[in-house]
Amino acid sequence: MRIDFNWIQELQQKNIELQRRVTMAPYTSFHIGGPAELVALPDTADKLRACIELARRAKIPYRVLGQASNVLIASAGYPGMIILLRSNWAGLSRKGTRLRADAGLTIKRLCDGAMQAGLSGLERLYGIPGSVGGALHNNSGAFGTELSEILESAQILVDGEEKTFTRDQLRFGYRSSLLNDQNHVLVSAVFRLTPGRRQEIKALMEETMARRTAKQPLDYPSAGSVFKRPAGHYASALIDQCGLKGKQIGGAQVSEKHAGFIINRNQASSGDVTALVAHIQKEVFDQTSVVLECEIETL
Repeated sequence: MRIDFNWIQELQQKNIELQRRVTMAPYTSFHIGGPAELVALPDTADKLRACIELARRAKIPYRVLGQASNVLIASAGYPGMIILLRSNWAGLSRKGTRLRADAGLTIKRLCDGAMQAGLSGLERLYGIPGSVGGALHNNSGAFGTELSEILESAQILVDGEEKTFTRDQLRFGYRSSLLNDQNHVLVSAVFRLTPGRRQEIKALMEETMARRTAKQPLDYPSAGSVFKRPAGHYASALIDQCGLKGKQIGGAQVSEKHAGFIINRNQASSGDVTALVAHIQKEVFDQTSVVLECEIETL
């Protein structure tokens, strides 16, 4: 769809940075994605609210994204407005053992900030791609730790109104939360940590990163683990068992290092990825009767 010039003017009058027909591939961890009709970069809650309200009023498709590390954007593009919360939305502050992080802050910067402050609790999450908003949206975790476990509260826009939610109110589950509802958009989050020794925290972060590097194909663009963990199984083990490690369709390939990852090996299109996902699901079901559920959001 084409976005009406009057809508653009309305947002510009609120001093919201806007860009037209932006190719999204450089903004995603998959390095895949065609042009979005409009990209907005609000830097305050009021401007974020204005973008969402206009999109709804004008019936423009929209998505709020941070680092887009768990997203596959169509190579044909996105026919609406992408609202990016990145460096324009990446504040971090400390009060005692609590850290307040804006939704667009990367998990790496959050972990580094905690380490510099001598606060422990985030070490096993070091190296998770993406932003605070995306990680809480998906309840991301690694090595036995989930980000939601240390969350104390969150500021969230609900139908345009900013509200405070406790951890329990966000209904965290396996790779899910109340933030899966597009009407709930994270503004910032408060994490409660514990005092620790800076050098010990740093050493554990480095150990965590070394484990990631050894097991995951970090030298290729990807969106992390493609499938949710099926009950009683591991998706990567099933994919490997079915002889799919290294399987390639177009430029998309099942990683030979970790079968749970699909990598953009050679200028993959979104169609290459979705075809490979469907092939994996069919082969795994045919051979094991296990249904694999994709956890990557497709736009």
